[in-house]
Amino acid sequence: MISANMFGAKRVQVTESNQSAPWYFLDDNYIIHRDGSVSALAQIDGYDIYMQDASSAANYLNNINNIINQLPLNISFEFHMHRRRDTISPQRYRAQKLCRSIKVLEELRESYISHIEESCYKNSIYLLIHQHREISLSTLMSAWNPDSLEKIYNDALQQKVQLAKYCDTLATKLNGFRMLNREDASKFLYEASHHRSCEIIPTDRYDLQNLLAPSGQLVDDVYVMNGINVKAGLLYFYPEPSPRLFTDLFSWLPVDMDIALYLRRKDSGSLLRKSGAEEVKQEKQIATSDAMAEKRLLEISEWRRYIVNNDLQIFANVCFIKLYGDPSTIRHYCNEINEQLSALGGIMESEKLLRFSLNYSLPGNMHKSKFMRHDHTEMVSCLLPAVEFHQGNGYEEAILGTNHTFSGFDLSNKSGGEFYHSMTVAKTGSGKGVLNCARIIQLYGLGYDFYTIEIGNTYEFLFKLLGGNYATLDPDESVINPFPPYSEATETISSVLVSPTIRSLAKIFTDGNMQLDIHQIAICEMTLKSVYKQPPQQSLKNGGDLNNNSNKNLAPNLQDFYNCLSKLSEKNLSDKQKRARDEILVNVKSFLDTIIGERFKHENNLTISDGLFGADFKRLKDDAHLMMTYLTFLSLRFGQKALFNQTPTFISIDELHEFARIDKETIRTLCTQIARMGRKESGYINLITQEAEDILKLDSSLISQMHITNLLYTESRHSLLLDTLSSLNTQAFDTWSNYTTGHKEYRPAMIGFGDKWVDSFLTYPMEILALADTSNRGLQIKREILERNTANAVKTNKTNNQTMEDSYKELLAHYQAA
Repeated sequence: MISANMFGAKRVQVTESNQSAPWYFLDDNYIIHRDGSVSALAQIDGYDIYMQDASSAANYLNNINNIINQLPLNISFEFHMHRRRDTISPQRYRAQKLCRSIKVLEELRESYISHIEESCYKNSIYLLIHQHREISLSTLMSAWNPDSLEKIYNDALQQKVQLAKYCDTLATKLNGFRMLNREDASKFLYEASHHRSCEIIPTDRYDLQNLLAPSGQLVDDVYVMNGINVKAGLLYFYPEPSPRLFTDLFSWLPVDMDIALYLRRKDSGSLLRKSGAEEVKQEKQIATSDAMAEKRLLEISEWRRYIVNNDLQIFANVCFIKLYGDPSTIRHYCNEINEQLSALGGIMESEKLLRFSLNYSLPGNMHKSKFMRHDHTEMVSCLLPAVEFHQGNGYEEAILGTNHTFSGFDLSNKSGGEFYHSMTVAKTGSGKGVLNCARIIQLYGLGYDFYTIEIGNTYEFLFKLLGGNYATLDPDESVINPFPPYSEATETISSVLVSPTIRSLAKIFTDGNMQLDIHQIAICEMTLKSVYKQPPQQSLKNGGDLNNNSNKNLAPNLQDFYNCLSKLSEKNLSDKQKRARDEILVNVKSFLDTIIGERFKHENNLTISDGLFGADFKRLKDDAHLMMTYLTFLSLRFGQKALFNQTPTFISIDELHEFARIDKETIRTLCTQIARMGRKESGYINLITQEAEDILKLDSSLISQMHITNLLYTESRHSLLLDTLSSLNTQAFDTWSNYTTGHKEYRPAMIGFGDKWVDSFLTYPMEILALADTSNRGLQIKREILERNTANAVKTNKTNNQTMEDSYKELLAHYQAA
């Protein structure tokens, strides 16, 4: 027998205000209410339409319109959007296991996590699907006996089956639809009314009512509930519908916020007939009516015709907004919302209806609201809290809306946790340096390697601080050969790296041509394999063991390549291959006879540290040929090292525009071959430039592989990328091209993941801003600190790590004082 206590008869007196409560879980997903109606709670991912073009946004609205147009008359929707400080990302970030334990890196990561906790928001969208049971209060109370309760319960079980089928249908239509189980639903219900996490999930199924029982008091015009300040309002008049109405109204709010919208489709035919009868009645009285009444009558008539002509439905609906935070702050933003609404023809009532809004905005209570509007499909679909948005519009403190972001993008969003090739376009001072410094700080400790070429020394302080090497290339002294050490060139690896290496050196082999024919390729590949068959014994130390530290970095040079090429047997060569060999011999010999080529007859004197290495090319800028030679050789070594170590590696070429101006053909070939050398799990090329047109100089196949694209502020020539980046839609392009320079501690950034674009504010803690400061003054300060502490280390016998820690503390002290 089903007992009356199952529905809380001994706990709660049945009144009109609590007719539908308490709630009781029929099973893990479905809820029965006191009146026998059944509901389910789900969470959805929402639709990001902010960065979609007009056509895509219209498609989104059509999808939503189709869903709610077909809403059964006995089912209502409650959409609840909760905007909260992002706690998930910091928790997940802290839980990541570090592969490299470096004290200062752990401090930097913690600084970043704290910054996220203070700055970033996430949006969660919930949907309550309520299948109503038409029963009056008097009928319910008169039937209050065990037998009637058992009948109500059994009826609810049948309703649950119908509701489950409808939820299955919704799961195929709503983005990311997933049912909430009992535990998650309880947490949501508690948070919706208390604005705090539910730490203890009730085990008694009858305690669900307590989840929706907030208590508090009104202090002036703010409701104070358990120490939390709340301002609530009813959206009284709606603005005109538009695809981005919801986003435009609410995306910029830098406070915790709840938005709730109730929808129940009405019998449109009956309502239209009723309004038609009223229209006829009013027409008879039109002679005595004033101009305002006549205008109102005309609006009703047009509204009816619009609904009929566009095959729309009519919905009973009500929308509530709640803001949480400091009283003065939430008062301010309530006024801001009202001003925006007023400019669009809408009104929010937040003073007289505060208690009303607090009570009837709660999940499961909205259908009992005494205030209901009747609007057509297009109006209510524009106000559905079923969209995601990613930025604070015009308020620098409203840093980001979605979340899981660390430097503007979610590194966990990639399928399978993989990374991809990436590029960044930004004017100097617009944030490209700090964006990449932040990426290094995020990922280096997790086992990712970073090899960087730049003009200038943006990354020098950071690389040395984290234990890596950094070199300012000397045009008279530095030597780096393009071939991997003998210790890295196993037979298996050789077959993978030979082709990209040969193709990248085509300019030397052909005296200026970037393309090799098949005969030239064959000769070069045979020669390179021959080079590694037998390392020169006279160069080996300590018994000739290649794995010995003294031999670990021993590598062949171009002279060794030339020697093997000259000894290549002609016995099995075709006539065309012989001619190809002779041409390459002449070209390599001529290169080695030049002043530049002379140094590449010698062993390397540049040590590329494992995991982290940077090189500054600024002293090579006066010799374009030397600069491009070093770029080619060093980039090849980075790619080879990533391939050998089988470690996820970012190979960055910063200031790409400087290299592209010198020789765009070399850049195009080099970037393509480095990208090909890296496997999916190994090497990712990361290109950074100031000019949009430099992207056009890359191979189209390489551009198509750029899964992560960062478009920061740049002054002009934006349109050059429209045709090149096929995923860049007009809305994302228009937003990016209208960026202004950043302010204080954030930078605007259009960030693309494949074909998805996110309009972001990049924001960082002071520690990272200090490390990445590339202003003239910032670079000078870091240079002076390094020089001073390096000199002191010689006197005090401090290690490099101790020296860099002292330098870092001094740098932070300077920025804190400033």
